[in-house]
Amino acid sequence: MNALEARLLAAIQADTHGDAPRLAYADYLIRQGDPRGEYIRLEVESEHLQDGSPEKDAMNERVNELLTDYHDGWAVPLQELGLSMGAYGWTILYLERGMTETLWIDAPGVLPEQADRLFALAPAVHEIRILPEAKIDIAALARCPYLRQIEILDLCDLDLNADAVGVFLASPHLTKLRNLEIGSNSLGRAGAKHLARCPALSRIEKLGVHACKFTDRATPDLAKLVMPRLTDLNLSFNAFGSEGLPALLAGRLLANVKTLDLSSCDLGPEGFELLARSPLLAKLTELDLSNNDTGPDGAIALAGCPYLGSIETLDLSSNYFEDDGLIALATAAPMPRLRKLNLALQKMGRRGLEALARWPGLARIEELGLQMNQPGDEGVAALAESPHVGALRILDLNETEIGPVAALALATSRTLSSLAELNLRGNDLGAEGAEHLVAGDWPALTKLQVSALQVEEAGEARLQERFGERIDLE
Repeated sequence: MNALEARLLAAIQADTHGDAPRLAYADYLIRQGDPRGEYIRLEVESEHLQDGSPEKDAMNERVNELLTDYHDGWAVPLQELGLSMGAYGWTILYLERGMTETLWIDAPGVLPEQADRLFALAPAVHEIRILPEAKIDIAALARCPYLRQIEILDLCDLDLNADAVGVFLASPHLTKLRNLEIGSNSLGRAGAKHLARCPALSRIEKLGVHACKFTDRATPDLAKLVMPRLTDLNLSFNAFGSEGLPALLAGRLLANVKTLDLSSCDLGPEGFELLARSPLLAKLTELDLSNNDTGPDGAIALAGCPYLGSIETLDLSSNYFEDDGLIALATAAPMPRLRKLNLALQKMGRRGLEALARWPGLARIEELGLQMNQPGDEGVAALAESPHVGALRILDLNETEIGPVAALALATSRTLSSLAELNLRGNDLGAEGAEHLVAGDWPALTKLQVSALQVEEAGEARLQERFGERIDLE
């Protein structure tokens, strides 16, 4: 590498998103006869052209030609460092705007040991995922100056303890970090204390600390975190239960969070009651409360919550609300922004789905998950006849104990006209049910999933003939 190339690479490292450094390097490569130069320039310039324009189409055609000829060869220098740069027999370069922006470190001795060479080969990298097979020395990584260009870092499942994470968080090079994933490491209360003392976290926008063995003893320390930019927080699979919630709800950690994952946190009905009374929910757009085993009381608590008006995505699966809970939930005030609702695994029967079908809150929902419940034909027929399902685009009825009667109701529904994806796997529809599906209009349908063995050979052939590439008969 000569001095000019070194300066060009340093300029890219200092401004990993900028066009100008990439284009200057592209011109240098073109002068050297390196096809990467043409590729980088085409990718950067085409980004600013209108999709479908003749000029952009021509550029994209040339880009594909270059990738066909050179893609695997461009990966070789990174592979020579020890990285696999692939999966399932395919070589994969995570190229964006002409350059590698994402790296998966899946071999020992690469980072930080060969950091100079690595970042010379991939100077625009700002996202790194380190896999367990890298056997990373976390203290050495903390001293790596190239961390200063990393914005997204995944350290999940690396068998890190609280002290190791504390050493890493003390690194002076985390100046651009905005997305940190450190889930599936044994942090516990000591790790929560390290997090609370880390100044770099004040710049974080997304934090993943799932499965970090946080109990109710850790939540007071987590609550002390001051993260004014944090909008996305994953606390799932930490058993802090309802006992740990009051500290979190009273602290500053959740102040600006819009996406919150509290799945599998042993919240129980008491935890749902605490959440339902918290004004912090008013800021949320996405909330995952799945697998907290609340029973009907959890649904009753949510039904009375006045703070769900901004929710767009709500996952309540695996809470076993049963029919009584779902009947209560169907009395909740409509959530005007709700577009995606997951109610899988609720022990839902006919009465529960009939109540849901009458709920005006369904009117804006575009994606509804009802899989692994037991509403039967009558429950699904009530849903198909509901006047509130006109916006529904994706409906999952996998393993819902339905048969030909439900298939007929769905196929003749006058209100499911927007349905694009329908999952009917795991249901014994038989050849009769298949015929009902074949006879339906399905004006918007792009994907239909059915279990081939449950529609018989004749039904499978008819579905294949009617729906062609739109049918998935796995």
